[in-house]
Amino acid sequence: IYSYSAPYGDSLLHPELDPYPDGLLDRLAERGIGGVWLPVWLCTLMPWEPDPAISAGWETRQDNLRRLAARVADHGLGLLLYLNEPRAVPTHSRTFEVRPEWRGLEYPDWGLVSLCTSQPGVLDWVREGAATVFREAPRLAGVFTITMSESPTHCHSRWRGRECPRCAARPPAELAAEVNRAVASGVWSARPDARVIAWTWAWDAAWELEAVDRLPAGVEVMAVSEWGLPLRAGPDAPALVDYSISRVGPSDRARAGWRRARDRGLKAVAKVQINCSWELSNVPWIPAPDLVARHLAALRAEGVSGLMLSWTVGGYPGGNLDLLDRSPDELAPRLYGAAAAPLVREAWRRFSLAFEHFPFSCAVIYNAPHNTGPANLLFPRPTGYRATMVQGLPYDDLQGWRDFYSEDEFEDRFRRVAEGWAEGLTWLARARQAAAPDPAHAAALEELERVAIAAHCHFRSAWNQVVYVRRRGDPAPGARAALARILRDEMKLAKRLRACMRRDSRLGFEAANHYAFTQNDLMEKALNCRDLLNRSWE
Repeated sequence: IYSYSAPYGDSLLHPELDPYPDGLLDRLAERGIGGVWLPVWLCTLMPWEPDPAISAGWETRQDNLRRLAARVADHGLGLLLYLNEPRAVPTHSRTFEVRPEWRGLEYPDWGLVSLCTSQPGVLDWVREGAATVFREAPRLAGVFTITMSESPTHCHSRWRGRECPRCAARPPAELAAEVNRAVASGVWSARPDARVIAWTWAWDAAWELEAVDRLPAGVEVMAVSEWGLPLRAGPDAPALVDYSISRVGPSDRARAGWRRARDRGLKAVAKVQINCSWELSNVPWIPAPDLVARHLAALRAEGVSGLMLSWTVGGYPGGNLDLLDRSPDELAPRLYGAAAAPLVREAWRRFSLAFEHFPFSCAVIYNAPHNTGPANLLFPRPTGYRATMVQGLPYDDLQGWRDFYSEDEFEDRFRRVAEGWAEGLTWLARARQAAAPDPAHAAALEELERVAIAAHCHFRSAWNQVVYVRRRGDPAPGARAALARILRDEMKLAKRLRACMRRDSRLGFEAANHYAFTQNDLMEKALNCRDLLNRSWE
């Protein structure tokens, strides 16, 4: 699992930016988590001889990685490194003056040039880099790799391999597999018992199984459990990629990859989101445990032997992680007491049913206003601004929010989530009353209700905003009154979420972006709504 509170910075060069404080490691270990992970670049952990400026500070990073790996191990966990190699280098680097034969494809928009793995020296460097890191930090537990990535690495990594004269005739499966072979060879030369996990993220379905066949013995094969689940009925339906709790895996594609791995004697690992995802990233967990439990049960039945529990979002040391070794029926009385447990279970059931209506697609989870919720400002007229990705600024970009969903369906799905979630909250209120004489469980129940209320504020606000953007230019009689009701509701939601934030600093926060909004942003939203209510609209 990833750190719940890691700063995005060079924590190995600046160890005061500690991604894994002792308290966090203790709480993860208490829940049976076996490992944590950290992204690194090999060329910053050892000398990059073609251009030493790129690796400046490698000695400090290497020393701090050794210390961090040892400290994590002292807490009973293992530190795994995320490798996305061989990483492209800046266009202005001296690298290709010294090693012109290493030059791969250029990415002018990013100012990067990839390293061509058809040149043996590049893979030799990857192999030696992995070996060096594990020699210098001997208590590292392992690595996982991404070899088809948003970041350029080998020439096929961005699906442009035909543009490289050396790689054009080579199958992409071979390029992806050979990087994993180089990493595994280097790691195992220094630590034979380290875990090497090849993540099939973005591997093409046409050659994924071939790539699995080309992996060396001992490598574990990790697939996103829900990758490929259809989002609609029909043969040409769009498919899910990643970051889903609302859609329960595993997919047929993930099963096929794991089956091929097991046929070869390789372990199967599932990448999942357990606590939260970009469906709602800034609560510590989404209280939809029936969906999580169903997913975990399906993975056990599939014979999966390991779980990667989150990407950078979802690393809170609690919440749905407690479902790893207990069912919801077992967990409710343990956490909330016998009197409240049946009512909590019914609330969980309502939340889970409601969440299945979430309008999932990658464009939706990245652009729609559900992650910003009541903090997103409203405008009297179209701005023409486009939504920015993940907890940026959704603005009023309904077309960018909804992806392939029609406006009617998009609105209806958020309505179903919000209304179903509100039903669950009524059961939690009853549970609180039932638990009133039980002080031993009151704090846990209050925490659950606060997180659930915050989630409802986001979902209800997303529904409100879709309706508002669709109706704000409506000249029909009664349209202004309907919009006024939305503005008053948005003001109420902003105040309610702010009251929750005042009592719980986790709300509004996730590791990659930190705070999506502050209490002041919610105060501004209340003023924004008041201003719009006082306007004479055209």
